[in-house]
Amino acid sequence: MDELNKTWDEAQQNGQGSVAEQIGAKVLDSILGNASARLVYGDPVRHEDRTVIPVARVSARFGFGGGSGSGKQPGEGRASGGGGGGGGGLNAVPIGYIEMTAAGTHFEAIEDSTQIALAGMRVGLVVSVGILFVTWRLLSRRKKRTLAERVDEQRQRVVEAASLSALADAVKPVTRMAPRVVRMAQAARERRQAS
Repeated sequence: MDELNKTWDEAQQNGQGSVAEQIGAKVLDSILGNASARLVYGDPVRHEDRTVIPVARVSARFGFGGGSGSGKQPGEGRASGGGGGGGGGLNAVPIGYIEMTAAGTHFEAIEDSTQIALAGMRVGLVVSVGILFVTWRLLSRRKKRTLAERVDEQRQRVVEAASLSALADAVKPVTRMAPRVVRMAQAARERRQAS
């Protein structure tokens, strides 16, 4: 930490590149300076006529940032300042081992059942999301068609209602006349019976 603070102060004084660039270069030099095959291949382990060398997958991640600025503070004149920070990590996962015997040398992979299960879960998740998306698309299209069909049905009902209304208007005078017609028919029947 003291080394980074020193780098920060030097970068501000020298004015060479940005502070973030200089700190990043220092961190990268530190990481690459310590990188070697020892990170991937472990120390050989010997037992009788067999030697085993562990093998790992190594990954490093880091990030950093910084900034500086200057401006005029009310009543104080010109002021400047800056800041920065960073972080990182190194991850080593065993992937197998190299076995050396009198019969020969071969690499034996270590299957990580957790990673296999996670890969299966990822595939299952992707397939499930795909099925849900396709189902949603099909249902949304069906709803659109159903809505169009509903609109057509409603139009048809309006036309039928208008036709029925017109028919009812035409039948009204007939229905008003119906009692008279019924009376006239009864009178005619009674006359026939009387004769």
